[in-house]
Parts: sequence; structure tokens; C-alpha cells
Amino acid sequence: MLVKMAADRVRRTLGLRRRLLFCLAAGLLSLALLELSSRALEAIVAALEDEAPPGGFARAANVVPVFARDGSGAGARYVRTEHHWWIPYGQSFAAVKSPRTFRVFCLGGSAAMGWPHHMKASFPALLEIKLRQVLPGYEVEVLNVAANTYGSHRVKVVFDEIVGYQPDLVVVWSGNNEFVERVICDPQALAGPPGLLRHLAAARLVRSAFSGSERVRQVFDVAGYGPRNQSTNRLSHAFGWPLEAHQDTRQLRLVEARFRYNLEAIAGACRERGVNLFLLTAPVNLKDWKPGVSAHRRDLGEDDLARWQQSFREGFLAFEQGRWGAAAAALAESVAVDPEYAEAWFYRGSALLRLGRVAEARRCFEEALRRDAFPVRSLFNPVVREVAARYQVPLIDLVELLERECKDGLIGSEVLIDYVHTSVAANEIIAHHVLLALIERGLLPAPPAVSPDSTRIAIPPEIEEEVLTLRGLFGQFLVMHQYEGLDDVAARMHRAVEGWMPELEPAKQAEMRDLLVRVDDAVAVISRYRRLDRAEKLGLVDQEFAPGEAAAVFAEYVDLIRRTEAHFVSESEFQRLVPRKSYAERSGPSPAGSENEAPAEAP
Repeated sequence: MLVKMAADRVRRTLGLRRRLLFCLAAGLLSLALLELSSRALEAIVAALEDEAPPGGFARAANVVPVFARDGSGAGARYVRTEHHWWIPYGQSFAAVKSPRTFRVFCLGGSAAMGWPHHMKASFPALLEIKLRQVLPGYEVEVLNVAANTYGSHRVKVVFDEIVGYQPDLVVVWSGNNEFVERVICDPQALAGPPGLLRHLAAARLVRSAFSGSERVRQVFDVAGYGPRNQSTNRLSHAFGWPLEAHQDTRQLRLVEARFRYNLEAIAGACRERGVNLFLLTAPVNLKDWKPGVSAHRRDLGEDDLARWQQSFREGFLAFEQGRWGAAAAALAESVAVDPEYAEAWFYRGSALLRLGRVAEARRCFEEALRRDAFPVRSLFNPVVREVAARYQVPLIDLVELLERECKDGLIGSEVLIDYVHTSVAANEIIAHHVLLALIERGLLPAPPAVSPDSTRIAIPPEIEEEVLTLRGLFGQFLVMHQYEGLDDVAARMHRAVEGWMPELEPAKQAEMRDLLVRVDDAVAVISRYRRLDRAEKLGLVDQEFAPGEAAAVFAEYVDLIRRTEAHFVSESEFQRLVPRKSYAERSGPSPAGSENEAPAEAP
């Protein structure tokens, strides 16, 4: 009897376990089927909406063409439209490409476009001059379709159009504008479901169905994009607000992933169509351009902040006095306490460079670049190299190329006129190496008629002293806190305008005199604000400014930025971006949150 009871108990236990295992297996199978069907549905939705792959990248909306066909038949041409405000105007090319036409499109941001020089001094224009010499029997067309502030997402929109115009070569130089627009998903959407759930398509679909405005389906407008879109960016830069997308590591990874995706999409499309593609790395000014915005690490306590302030002050003052060893030592302590504050890395690198310790200086400058809280210099050259290698695309490494032109191997003002924009002499070097790459890889339609060296173009130094160029630089130096170089740019503007004045009509002379008055006014304001900015960083405002003086200087600076940069924003929006200062009362609405916290809507 006991044996029978024990046997029944075992049978019941085994039966229960089998039922539990069956239920568990059925549940897992159901979940697997649900996940597979959810992933398939995600793919269908993404395809229908023409969205980027998983990652929350924005898609283009209101896409308008760069070129439009004018006429029909053999004489028809594609001409520049009124769209894409920042791409150079006045360009056209034959709608029906002849067998003896060599057509090149150059894409990217303002550095590729040639800003702030005249377009005839850009590297695409210089490349066209060279190609016409080596291909005298051909119609050479080099189209400059790069544009100010265009990140890789906008570059890809342009590429998707021009790749259909039978290019013989596409040249892409991109990477500096990846933070100019917020074209990744919202922080709310980034957070997604907690833990493991964020990796499940079913959880994403459920959340997408019920979260309404938080859905990760952003778009960026193509037709309506123009100068107005950058006003808030420039104001934020001028007032020192850090960019959230750079400080949030998840968003930073998404920005890099989006850049990689866009570059790979371009490379893949060129490979499928048999179009030659050159990828260029983006050179940035490491040694002569101070980080535009520095921000402390978010968990910096009061004691550590006091330690950081003391060491930074010691290092900065030693740097001003030319005591390079003392400066490097004190600033080493500063970056150890708070490695996020970019400017400390920059001044330590500058001190080490003056001591001849170039390798250590390079590491500091690279840290300063990586931690610049308002990144406008490319962080993604490794991605360019990776994509070039993976897709077997010719790489023209402008970083290495221009490093060879700098005496210490660190890119600076020898080749760049500001933070990323090349001198005309550097544009000639770039154009020449694109030509050499074409010849070396046998990509020209005929053997070169002349040697490449005979196409070198002599660039007169005075080309950098044109009023248009200097006017653009002055605005950049002012907004991006490069006060050490502002006086020099202003002096160069005076010389350029005064030398040009005899050739001008009276009305234009009056305009130029007004320009110089405004430049001098700005320099005077900045000379006072620069003292205040320095005192703030060193914790010496109370010692160096009388009561009310700091507030007056700051108000003067705010008014200058209002006059020069607030063209497309309301006064309330402008006031929202003006930071709180302990020594200054502000009018208008205040940013939400604690003192000096960035406004929620700031870019």
C-alpha cells in the first residue's frame, strides 16, 4: 500500500512537472512568435515610413531638389533651384551628359563648401581648374553642393539626388555639423522601456502605440531650412550653454551611429551604382582654437569644485605669466579633479607644447576636443576611416595631409583660419591630392595631358585679407569665445576696408565705415567682457569688479549678442537663453531649474 501511494505521488509530481514544462515551453514559443512578428511589423512600418534603421534617427520631410531641369532636348540643363539656401547658387550642368564629360560632385558642410572665402577659392573650384588642364579635350564639371551647417543627414539628402545625375566621382567631406541639429530621438524616447524590455520589439511597439508624442518618429525639414534655424544655436553658443546630446553618452552614441549610417548608405549606394567615391577626413584646429564651451562634470561636489578652482586658477595665472612648467603641473591637478572641463585640457596642452612635449600636448588637445561641451569640430574621423576601409573606398586623409603642413605636426592656424575652415592655400593642397588620387587609381577618362605638378596654383597670401572673409571670421571669433584673436581680426578688417575704400562708390563707402564702427564697438564691449569672463573662471569677480560693475559689463555683452545674433528670435526667447548670474538681475522669464542650468528647449 505504501509503495502504491509513493508511486502515485511520483506520478502526480512528474505529471505536474510535465504540465509546467509544457506551459513554459508554450509560453516561450508564444513570446518568440510575438517577438518575431513584432520585429517583422517594425520592419514593415519603417519601410512604409522611409525611416532610418533602428536607433531613432530622423527622416527627411518636405524634400526639395537642389537642381531642376530647364528645357528639353540636347540643350536642356539642370540649374540650381531656390531651395537649399546654403548651397552655392549659379551652378548648372547639361541634362544629357556627353561621352566626353567628366562630372564631379563635392558634398559636405561649410568647410567643403569653402566658407568664408569666395566660392572661386574653394577646393571644388580649384579642382576644376586642375582637371581642365589634365583633360583638355573634355567638358569638366565640378559641382559644389556642400552647404553651411549641413550634417551628414542633410548631406545624404543631397547625395540621394545627385547620384542620379551620372557623376563620375562623388567627394564627401563631412563630420563637423553632427550636433548642429537635434535629429536623433527625444531623451524620453531614448530612455525607452526599462532594462531588457528596451531590446524587445514587442515592448517597443506597445510603448509606441500608447505613448503618442513620445514616439520615435522625428523628421527634419528640407524645404524650410535656412538661417533662422541656427539663431538659437548661435545664441546658446554665445551664452555658453552645453549641448545635451554631447553630455548624454547614449545620445552621443546615437549621433555617432547616425553619422556612420549616413556614410555607409552613401558608400553602399555608390558601390551598387558603380559610382566612384572619395571619403575625406575632417581636419580640426587642435592647438589654436580654445573649446567654445566648457562644463563641469555633473557630480562635482563643493569640496572638489573648490579644489578644481584653486588648481585651475594657479595653472591659468602661471600660463599668463609664461611659466609653462608650473602651468602644466597645476592644470594636471585640475583635470584630475574634473576631467570634463575642456578648457583646462586646452591650456595644459598649450603649456606642454611650449615646453616641447608635443606628444603629451596632442593628448591634451584631443581631450579638449572630445570634451568641448558645444562640439562644432568633428569627433568622427575614426568612423570615416572605418567606413572607407569596410567599403574599400579611397580615403584622402586630410588630417594627416594637413598635419604635414604644420611645424609641430599639430593642426592649427597654419592651415585653418578658424576652428575647421581651411585657408585657400590648404584648399589648393586638398584639390591637388584629389587630383593625384584620381590619377593614381586610373579614374580619369583619359591619360593626363600634363603632369600633376604643372597644375599647382600659386595662392597669394593677400587672398585671406578680403573683407568678406574677415567679416565672416569676426562673427565666428565673437560668438565662439575666441577673444584672444578678435583684436587681430578687427585690425585686419580695418586694413582691408581702408585699402578697398578708394575703389568704392560713396554709398558703399558709408556702408563700410558703418561696418568698422560696429566692429570697433564690438571689440570695446568684448575687451571689458573678456575681463569678466576671466574673473568668473578664476573665481575672482568680487575681487576684481566693484559692486554693480560686473552686472553692467554683462548687460553690455548681452546687448551686443542681442544686436548681432538675435535676428530671428523673440525677446522672450532671447531672454530665456540669457544665463543667470549671481551679480546680475535679469528681466524676462528665467530658465527652469537651478542656477546656470540650460533651458529645457535649448539645443
